[in-house]
Amino acid sequence: MDKQKFNLILDGLLEKTVQEKLEWETTADKNTFLMVLKDSAVSIRQNYEMTHISYTFEFRNANGEVVDSVTVFKVDRSEREKARRIFDLASRQSLKPDPTVDRILEQLAA
Repeated sequence: MDKQKFNLILDGLLEKTVQEKLEWETTADKNTFLMVLKDSAVSIRQNYEMTHISYTFEFRNANGEVVDSVTVFKVDRSEREKARRIFDLASRQSLKPDPTVDRILEQLAA
């Protein structure tokens, strides 16, 4: 994928995720989250390498087929930081930890 197009997608995903205008879902892989659009989808996976963490974005068509993918390594710090933020936000949005934490606090206060 063209680097300029990928950066536009990365910026758009980050902006819309921060604004909570995208719905990220959990997948069978605990390190992967999926966001479905009208006729396509994007997934983000956090990869643990021996000395670093990378992020892989997969772009799917209307049939669910992966048509392109990009892995963000630590080489491009700006891309990596955006990818990390998207992954963290997608994780929080799909796993919804706040209600669980609130229940724990309520039970501890009782």
